[in-house]
Amino acid sequence: MAPLVVVNGAFDRRGKGLPVDGGELGVLTGFGFTPVQAMRAVIAIGHYITGFVLEEQAAQERRNRVESGADERRGRRGREEEAAPRERLPVLEAAIREGGPPEGSEAFEQGLRMLIDGMQALTQAS
Repeated sequence: MAPLVVVNGAFDRRGKGLPVDGGELGVLTGFGFTPVQAMRAVIAIGHYITGFVLEEQAAQERRNRVESGADERRGRRGREEEAAPRERLPVLEAAIREGGPPEGSEAFEQGLRMLIDGMQALTQAS
């Protein structure tokens, strides 16, 4: 089993360093990544996954508040933001209609695929 290393500058929400298994870096370098590219790829994918999950949870929390009427009962804090009229956002509306919600599993898979494809293109260009 490869030793676990803590990558400086990559922190979880509690401020602790994120562990990176040296084995995954070895796999990526075996596919043509430099050690730096491999480390950054692992961190980028980790950040993508974490951010996506946080957004997904926030969207669910918003839906729960709306369904329960909690926003109306306790009053909203901060400034009210008006939603932009649909006619001002035709491209966004079409994208959501065609591709589903931005926090859906299809969006996650496509985003991850785009990251991986971009990383693969980077190794082929070097």
